[in-house]
Order: sequence, then C-alpha cells, then structure tokens
Amino acid sequence: MEEVNQGPIGVFDSGYGGISVLANLIEAMPKESFIYISDSINAPYGELESQEVLNHALSHMRVLEKESAKAVVIACNTATSAAAAALRAKYSFPIIGMEPAVKPAIKKSGSGKILVAATGLTLKERKFAALVKKMDLQHNIVTLPCHGLVEIIEEYGPESKEVTKKLDELLAPLQPLNFDGVVLGCTHYVLIKNQWKAALPEGTKIYDGNEGTVKQTMRMIMENTTIIKDHSMGKVSLMDSSQNDERLEKSKQLLQNQLRINGIVSSDQLEIELRKNNELCKS
Repeated sequence: MEEVNQGPIGVFDSGYGGISVLANLIEAMPKESFIYISDSINAPYGELESQEVLNHALSHMRVLEKESAKAVVIACNTATSAAAAALRAKYSFPIIGMEPAVKPAIKKSGSGKILVAATGLTLKERKFAALVKKMDLQHNIVTLPCHGLVEIIEEYGPESKEVTKKLDELLAPLQPLNFDGVVLGCTHYVLIKNQWKAALPEGTKIYDGNEGTVKQTMRMIMENTTIIKDHSMGKVSLMDSSQNDERLEKSKQLLQNQLRINGIVSSDQLEIELRKNNELCKS
C-alpha cells in the first residue's frame, strides 16, 4: 500500500504575494494542511542579491523541515530563480518553484506582442533571460522591471490607490499599451490582477504561473506519496518573520479574501492558525 505522508505542504514568499498561490493550492487540495512563511523583514527579494535570497530560503527550509513538510512550494519567482536549484540539491522531498507563464502566453497569442512584468532580479536571472531570448527570436517580448511595486503592495495593500498610481507610472513609458498578453512574473502582482486589468486596454489577456505551479505540486506529491482526500478540511498555519501580530492578521484576511474571490473553497470551513516561530528571525 502506498504510504500517506501526513506532513504539511510548506509554502514561502518574501511577503503577501504567495498568498495567491496558497489559495490556489488549498482549492486544489483542500484536505491537505499547509504552512505559509512570509519573510517580511527581508522583503522585497527582488531588490536583493541572489546569494542573499538563497540564504533566506535556506532559513525557511530549516523551519519547514522541522515541521516535517512533505513538499515545499517556493511561491516567489525571484526566490525560484535564485534558490530552487540549490534547494533541490540539498533536500530529498519535492520542491516546486514558480515560472513566469511566458510559454502559455506565447502559445495562446500566436505572433502577438507580449509584456512580461517582473522584479529586476527575476529578469536578470540567466534561466529566465535565456527563456525570453529564445522565445523572442520568433515573438515580440517586452520586459518591464516593476521596481517599487512589491513594496507598495506590502505597505498599502493590494486594493490601495497607491498601487493604482504606481501601476500607471510603470506603464506610462509603454503607451500606447498595444499588447496581446501580459505575463505577471511575480506572485505579488497576481494579488492586484484587477488593477492590471483596469490599467490595460480591454481584451488584453493576463497570464500568471499559479495554475502551472499547482499542477506541478500535485504531480510531484503523487510521485512521492499521495494527496490526502478522505479527511476533513486541512489546517493552514501562517507565519511571518517579523512576528508582528498585525501582519499575521493581515495575511489571514488576504487569504480569506482571495478564497472568497475565487469562490471554490469557503474560508469559513478552513482552520487558519497564526503562529510565531523565533527561528524565522535568524534569517
């Protein structure tokens, strides 16, 4: 009989952004338990050097390993670029990363013009740069480093007027916005998908890597153990490196709101625990 690993699925990001991924994971595997780590004291990762991001990721992995995580999702495009390969070499359980949905966007848009919005570090990483260069031989890809956008989302919240103002500033040099598709290459940007839609011409397709990451997570868990299906709803534990009560409560509210927007799983059925862990302060 196939062994069922009852350990939680770990998820981490530099801040609130990964909550959009966490919500999709919960919807796909509602009986599983999850631990979400938000590293707000070191955010944003997109402004750090790759080695710094790797060091923070290793700190999160130590915490999740002690929690007997059966898989870990790096819910951050920047951390995936900087740390995924090293983490997979170090740990035996599945580690799943994010990848900007450039390929799906190109496949659906044909020969259209694609905008890829991401952090500066993600756009500079060799793997991503090679992907864009390869695709751009046949397609028109424009990259947009969104400096400062993550910080504004973190400080003011996804639905704030400050976010709308920053988006308008970032997109202004690209006017007129004649794109067939826009790829959101950062999980924070997925939290403000409605603002992107409002800022772009009607009919512009928006793509993100969440769906692909969820499918890959399920596939890798099934290869190593099995997905829990016959229990009651799983539990979600939220942690933040700041140990700040307000941030933890805000994370809970954002998760509940994301689940409400998606309308697949009722947040009322979900047990959400706010936890503090001093090990996170050592990163």
